[in-house]
Amino acid sequence: MHVLAETAIRPEHWQQWYVKEGIVDTRGIVFHAWNLPRALFLLPMQALLSVGVAFIFVAHLLLRRGDTDESYLRWQAALGQKLGLYTGPLYALMGLLWGLTEGRSFGLGFVVALSTLALGGLVTLYFWRMKDPIREGARPIWVWLAVLMAVAVIREVIRATSVARFGYSVADYPYRWDWGAIITFAGTTIVGAVVILFLIRVLYENAKSPTGTLSATTVQLGDIAVPLLASWFAFFLGLGLYAVFLL
Repeated sequence: MHVLAETAIRPEHWQQWYVKEGIVDTRGIVFHAWNLPRALFLLPMQALLSVGVAFIFVAHLLLRRGDTDESYLRWQAALGQKLGLYTGPLYALMGLLWGLTEGRSFGLGFVVALSTLALGGLVTLYFWRMKDPIREGARPIWVWLAVLMAVAVIREVIRATSVARFGYSVADYPYRWDWGAIITFAGTTIVGAVVILFLIRVLYENAKSPTGTLSATTVQLGDIAVPLLASWFAFFLGLGLYAVFLL
């Protein structure tokens, strides 16, 4: 996915990459473009931050339940704080390198570097100021979501700047109603929302109840979510087989 994203923002090379010597290559097995700082910034750094936030939030929920060793939960929350605290400076460093490499090639070196440095600094400051991480409640979740949104904006600025070089703007893109794609995307969204809601309810109710008892509503939601997910997998598998063997 990283290579695909990198390739997508360099349309000036598409003909060279995909129609080399007049032969069309649609196999998708050749890595045409990549940027190591961007990959490190978006993948391992984001993973470390996510794990740190999860450690703190889960420890908070289990402490409220009251049947888990408090000293262990405090150790877990402190570990989550350390992960966030160490991730912040690394976030800033990888973001700076991202700005100096890919950002500079699109004339956005200062914007990307400054934005990611500020983001890494704010993450570091937030985790550094935690006095009792296990009491933070849902605040780390909101910080994590804010970081995700900021990174999404930075990536979109780079993409829009890249395609603007060729006179393309998403605002001018003509709309063509492809009902097959629309229905597929809408169905995927519905299935994903139901499954994620079910998982969230299971985690929350399990943490809230000493016996891990689920409410009748959550059980009913699971009875809907599991068949929906199985149907989704079967549909996409069938669609792929149809495309490979019949189209």
